[in-house]
Amino acid sequence: MNIKVNGLSGLKSAFQKRPEIVKKYINDAISRAVFIIENNATDDNFQFITPRSQRTGWLQRSFKLGIQTRDFFGSIGPTAEYAPKVHASNPFMERIARAAQPHIERELNDAVAGITSEIARQAQ
Repeated sequence: MNIKVNGLSGLKSAFQKRPEIVKKYINDAISRAVFIIENNATDDNFQFITPRSQRTGWLQRSFKLGIQTRDFFGSIGPTAEYAPKVHASNPFMERIARAAQPHIERELNDAVAGITSEIARQAQ
């Protein structure tokens, strides 16, 4: 997934001046991004051939167990052991990422704007 963050050079400069502010905004944005991806793990993006009534739903629910976050890091993915086999013939992760990408970009761009605003307020 390619994410475009507007104002990245300003973010680097802000980080050097106020790392605690940058950390707060970026970690919050990463947490929201992971949640966005989890919310896009839906039947529309899975596009399974098997009817919903004949599936357990474990692959979709296993995304919640695959969430990892820490400072400046977030990841999510299914933990069902059969997920790689399903993905090999049905690239659902790409569809989920594509559906989530504009929302994640907005979250990260909002974080940059929040960092800039907060640092500017403190400088006054």
